[in-house]
Amino acid sequence: MSILDQPPYILLVPVKHNYETLYAFPNGYFSCDLSPFENWLLAKYMEVEFGYRLMGLGASHIAFIRPNELDEVQVDKLIDFLLRLYPNHDEEDNLPNLLGQIIRQQKLLVLRYVE
Repeated sequence: MSILDQPPYILLVPVKHNYETLYAFPNGYFSCDLSPFENWLLAKYMEVEFGYRLMGLGASHIAFIRPNELDEVQVDKLIDFLLRLYPNHDEEDNLPNLLGQIIRQQKLLVLRYVE
């Protein structure tokens, strides 16, 4: 069975910045998830502060892509931000180092926005 048995629908949202496409998204699903406004704020912050552009939004993840490398100050600032965004981790785990490796080696960054 083809996933294209039905005509695909595409919503074109004329915007100046990628993060503005979130204006066209419906309300959030659960109270513990990031709301559409919080996802918009996250996407705007990621673009303005780090150059990551919103690439996609799924049922539980939000994806960003960056066109340019980050310098070490930006990498450290992004790691600090992500650790504050996701505070439920063991203080002694290797998460800061893992985040640093991902940020330095990958242009794509996928974050969860659900509990």
